[in-house]
Amino acid sequence: LGIKENAIGLTRTVDMYQWKEYTETKTESQMGGSEKTIKTYNYKKIWSQKLLDSSSFNDQAGHQNPAAMPVESQQQYAQTVTVGDFFLPQSVIGEISETSPVNLSKVNLSAIQKQINKPVHYVNNQLYGGQDYQNPQIGDLRIKATAVLPQTVSIIGQQTGNTLQPYMAKAGQEVILLTSGQESPDQMIHD
Repeated sequence: LGIKENAIGLTRTVDMYQWKEYTETKTESQMGGSEKTIKTYNYKKIWSQKLLDSSSFNDQAGHQNPAAMPVESQQQYAQTVTVGDFFLPQSVIGEISETSPVNLSKVNLSAIQKQINKPVHYVNNQLYGGQDYQNPQIGDLRIKATAVLPQTVSIIGQQTGNTLQPYMAKAGQEVILLTSGQESPDQMIHD
């Protein structure tokens, strides 16, 4: 998307409009005491972040999904994140979870249009890949982005040089705790 933010992390979420197969199984009693199991298959159009493989559908006719997602959801984190003067280990950076929407109004729509081979529209701070966002068609895309912006966090860990890392608790397990916002050590341990 060509997004540049001063952020701890960026997440691109991509949903594709696809067919989904629903199976309903019911058992009917037959004359003579036997039972017969009947399966019915229903198909609905849904938005999904995962590619739904329609090749295994019971009724494939008229229920074909695209073979691939032209753009996939993705998470990226900064390589260097600090709390004060201390570097955070990569293992806890992803725990900073308070997000904000990213403004997509300045994204180069024609570049994305070439990549997905569909017209792209900016609607309600998301990108819509398809002809008409009010009448989605199979294979249409919705793309949105969020950022984990610099924020106050509380952390319990061990200072080693200029990094914070897990410490060995008396019970013998490693401990490093991080929470968004300002919390007391007692509350963090309680939580």
